[in-house]
Amino acid sequence: SGLFIDDYSTLPQPTLDVQRAKDDIDAFGYCILGPNVLPPDRVDWVMGRLMEQAEAEAREGVDAQGIHKNLEEANQSVKSLQNKGLTELLQQKDVLEVVGHVLGERFQTQVFSCEIHKPGGEAKALHSDQWWMPPPVHRDDAAPRILSGSVDREMAHTTEWQSESPEFITPSVRCTAIWPITDLTADNGGTMIMPASHLSGRLP
Repeated sequence: SGLFIDDYSTLPQPTLDVQRAKDDIDAFGYCILGPNVLPPDRVDWVMGRLMEQAEAEAREGVDAQGIHKNLEEANQSVKSLQNKGLTELLQQKDVLEVVGHVLGERFQTQVFSCEIHKPGGEAKALHSDQWWMPPPVHRDDAAPRILSGSVDREMAHTTEWQSESPEFITPSVRCTAIWPITDLTADNGGTMIMPASHLSGRLP
């Protein structure tokens, strides 16, 4: 990130000014909306609902990876939260406005999940949180319908996929929204980011 930033005192700070958030994401590749974008009582409710779901999935052995059998394990993923009573996190007005600023009027959700990390869990390497998706298509458009699985990872790391079909276009822009239900700290495995890395035009 030092290639792009000389003064780290200018890094984004929590703000409830949506325009400031948009400016931050343009300049640094991320922004911080807050405090209390989600009221404290709703944070408590979301935490309770997530723990309830996580405990049930661990107990039944049906978590996404199939390897976490109980919550004593360091890490656990709870996937497809849109089916588990948490759609309000997808509908928050200010978050949608910032995401729309990045992606445009039409966009679609690829992943809606919860990551539970505990002390002793293996840290993830820097990565892009989302993967190739077809561009969103309005139901009335005559544009070709491209399924999400049309391009696999191996193919997408080459230029081969571009010649597979004239229907394929450049992979769509990605934007990740994180709801930190607990504080993000170095001790609890908070998310690491590289400010302004989006200006390089390269994935990690």
